[in-house]
Amino acid sequence: MTRTPRSWELKALEERFASDRFEFLPVLGPRCVGKTTLLREFFRGKRGACFTGLEGGAQTNLRGLSAALLAGFGFGPPYGVFLSFEQALEYAFEQSLEERTVLILDDHQLLVRADPSVSSILQHLIDRHKDASKLMLLICGAPVDWMEANVMGYCAALYGRRTGQLRVNPLGFFEARRLLPDLPPEEAAILYGSVGGMPRHLAKFAGEASAEAALKRHWFSTDGFFFGEAMTVLRQEVRALPTYVDTLSALANGSSRLADIARVTKRPTAAVIKTLAALEVMDIVRKETPLGTRISRRPRWRIADDMFRFWFRFILMDAGRIADMGPEAYLDSVKEELGKFMAPVFVRICVEYLWHCRRAEKAPVPFRSAHRWWGKDGRTKTKVEIDIVAEAGDDRTLFGACRWTENPVTEHVLLELDDLSGHHFRCRERHLWLFSRSGFTEGCVEAAKRKSNVRLVTFAEMVREVEAYETLEAASDSDDPDDPDA
Repeated sequence: MTRTPRSWELKALEERFASDRFEFLPVLGPRCVGKTTLLREFFRGKRGACFTGLEGGAQTNLRGLSAALLAGFGFGPPYGVFLSFEQALEYAFEQSLEERTVLILDDHQLLVRADPSVSSILQHLIDRHKDASKLMLLICGAPVDWMEANVMGYCAALYGRRTGQLRVNPLGFFEARRLLPDLPPEEAAILYGSVGGMPRHLAKFAGEASAEAALKRHWFSTDGFFFGEAMTVLRQEVRALPTYVDTLSALANGSSRLADIARVTKRPTAAVIKTLAALEVMDIVRKETPLGTRISRRPRWRIADDMFRFWFRFILMDAGRIADMGPEAYLDSVKEELGKFMAPVFVRICVEYLWHCRRAEKAPVPFRSAHRWWGKDGRTKTKVEIDIVAEAGDDRTLFGACRWTENPVTEHVLLELDDLSGHHFRCRERHLWLFSRSGFTEGCVEAAKRKSNVRLVTFAEMVREVEAYETLEAASDSDDPDDPDA
């Protein structure tokens, strides 16, 4: 089987389809993550119907559902439109009594908004037909919190009826890179960092000759797709737009603690908490605490959606400069800042690589988690942090330092990681891994050789290793007689 983005999700859906019994899976994920594309790819060649909820009333949606059922099964009511949602959905269940069928209800929140009784109708039909039906029902909607409350929640009509669920997450870098196969890994990483792992956004860069060309065309041109995208999304999602813009701008420019955000935005702390909670529900921001603390007085907030982070860092305050300078001159002026912007993105890529090593049984410790740690060094009275702390739970820990810089990493980075990990953590087995975009100085290499617990990894090595592993894995899958794509 050829590895493509979403291979694992497609495999999970195919396994459910092969059960030949009733299946009901809610499909969850943030906007633009590719849920609809995934479901349509899965649906290709199968008997059934796929309906996307419409921005209209009950009758508009009923006509759309009727048309989808008619197109999917080849026949329907003689009058062309079912008389009710109950009749339409009953028809779909009846078609599944003898043959495996699929029913996909996409943008389900629009259908329920048009007629709230749809959920109760599905509940009764599932209870009545689940033992005899061969229907695979997939319900997809957004945002995630709506699906959790109205489809999976305890008070939802469909509670207890699902046979599983599928969470569609943003693509990791190594998977997203398959969407940008013609670009060198470093350039693909920069574009990935600008929009995150959203397939719809990454598709905008397809066919571009370089990362610079893509940034100039899609980000740093006043007519580029991403130039106004963040504001377009916010206008659709929130009412008090200036409040959200101020909060995201503060986060994008370095404020991460609640007190700092309140000071920069000049708003009461309680109001900032409310705004951040709303943004967290939309998967735009995320609260983090240092590794090893459950309830911390040192939480940090960060923008989790890379597209928003990039927009608020480079577009919001510089839109006038971009218009005056033009794409090429503006890009030249922010190259250093772009490198700093990539630093946390590279940490995520390194964590992803570590999980690859864990799965391939190449990690020195069988870690269970990999997170950032920060705190205060009592010796120097300064704030310190470690990019990656991967704990196995048995006093064996891997510590990582990640540097996305144009210059090779020096011995100082290794010595600092050794000092901080040894002072702030008590481990019977301690491993130090350094990750670098541009390699390592001779001094760093020599210092690493003197320590048996140190590994130096370049970005190019990471990419080669993951690609080689995936090639072998794909070849193994192609020899699997149970693989439907073999």
